[in-house]
Amino acid sequence: MHPVRVRGVGGVTGLELRKFPSILYLHVKITRKTMLEMEVKILNIDILSLRDTLVSLGAKRVFEGEVVSVFLRNSRGDKIRLRSMGSQYFVTHKTPVASDLSKSNDELETSVGDISTMETILARTGFMVSARTIKYRESYELADARCEIDTVPGIPPYLEIEAGNESTLREAVEILGYDWDETSTMTERQVKIHYGLQDA
Repeated sequence: MHPVRVRGVGGVTGLELRKFPSILYLHVKITRKTMLEMEVKILNIDILSLRDTLVSLGAKRVFEGEVVSVFLRNSRGDKIRLRSMGSQYFVTHKTPVASDLSKSNDELETSVGDISTMETILARTGFMVSARTIKYRESYELADARCEIDTVPGIPPYLEIEAGNESTLREAVEILGYDWDETSTMTERQVKIHYGLQDA
């Protein structure tokens, strides 16, 4: 008998298949994140001042670099995002959650090993590319919130603050020195339209 073993550890599942003596070995590993994501943007920020504030508050920088995103949708209107951040690749599906205070989504995300192959798989299952974007991002963890400084060619830099609930989101906005009236629920596409970089 060829041994087959299925295991699950800490939310990570794997499948191992070994076949001897031909030495065939297959290992499949799946990691995923499911969460409610609430976010707001603050436009036209002073990056140097904001960096100083984040450092003084003890925020931890967890990423800095180019972010390339590919947005896909199928005929039913389902949307999926593929994203590369340095050497990491992610596929994300977001289901909008009604909220007047923030842009809110029920988010399902997992890492993938080959983003080009993932795009091909999605294309073969009916998903077509609707947009591709490139931006430079600095990501910070501030307590239970995540702060992203985004720089997109042609528009002023902006801050995106994400949290899992409204109170944490409001607290992060306040502790960074902003008023809630300064926040926006615009998407990246809407920000580009706002600055005349993209047609509506």
